[in-house]
Amino acid sequence: MNPDDSTIFPSKLRTLRGDEARVLLETQIAEHNGGLLSTLAKYRADTVRVWHDTIRAIEEFINVPFFGLDDDALVAWLMAVPLDGRFFRNPTLVTSVQAALRPHLEGGTVERFCRLMLQIAAISAGFRMNGQASFGAGITLDTIGDAMIYLQSRRRHFVSLLYLMPLACRGDVKLAPLDALNVLLPQVEHSCVTITSLHLKLMLLDALPEFTLQVDEQGALASHWLETLDPWFADPERASIVVMNELRGDQIAMHSSEPVDPTKIFSAAELRNSIKLLVRPTKRSGSMTLTSKPWQLLSSACRIGVATTTSSRSESQNCGPCCGNRGNAIPAIGSVFSSTGPQQNTPSIRTRSSHS
Repeated sequence: MNPDDSTIFPSKLRTLRGDEARVLLETQIAEHNGGLLSTLAKYRADTVRVWHDTIRAIEEFINVPFFGLDDDALVAWLMAVPLDGRFFRNPTLVTSVQAALRPHLEGGTVERFCRLMLQIAAISAGFRMNGQASFGAGITLDTIGDAMIYLQSRRRHFVSLLYLMPLACRGDVKLAPLDALNVLLPQVEHSCVTITSLHLKLMLLDALPEFTLQVDEQGALASHWLETLDPWFADPERASIVVMNELRGDQIAMHSSEPVDPTKIFSAAELRNSIKLLVRPTKRSGSMTLTSKPWQLLSSACRIGVATTTSSRSESQNCGPCCGNRGNAIPAIGSVFSSTGPQQNTPSIRTRSSHS
């Protein structure tokens, strides 16, 4: 059942309230959870690494036009590059994008960006063949700019899957990196977004005595919806790591930031700069004191060039999607999907400021 399907046949409508509506919502949540877990259960435990690398590429894809390029004309051109049928009719588009990005970004970032272009174009074609051309109000996969908006709107679901995988992936099927989006994006669209929507409806049911569901064979339509405060898919319940500097800059003595390689979208140096923003600076012989054990460990790991998820990554390499201001640290989500918040309807891209 798609809880957001508004194709309702008046002659077959039923109105559910109270416990009856709750039973329907909780049953659907359980069914989607079960389907998601059974899908993941087929794959090996190292699927978490494959999906983490995919998220890294997604974060870079979102951030490259806004924080990796200083040329407004180039950004405008890049955002307009088609990924629909026009992409397949013009195979030189990939080489054109590679040539445009190489002067500005390191080779690995360019390679991942273009590979994700190809994956998204193929996935978009697959969705269209199955009758799905849009993914919410105004969200499509027709251009790079459209794909960025789509990926941004789903990024919390991507991360939620990452958290679920160590518990759920217990099988013997290897997930190839090029197949990761093909396998998991349909799960995101069919179950993850739906689970979030269903949990939101449960909250509205608890908060509003007048809440009802109109149900027919096609789906359920809620009488109320919640518009969250933030229109940018940017986790409005969490404060930016720079908010204290913005609001109390005259009261806080901040230490200088390390230089960051402009050709990298993520780096250990950028993560260390973010850590300085997350902890309270104290003047002690001109250095910062980290007052909590987790931050001490994380800072030490970054000093020796070890990413928090990989034991052999060098300082010169990107740290991945959990590092730096531009991609935001992987958010702490209490339960798998119930805490991820509603999908917004206003397309937008995350601002540079990280959230903690």
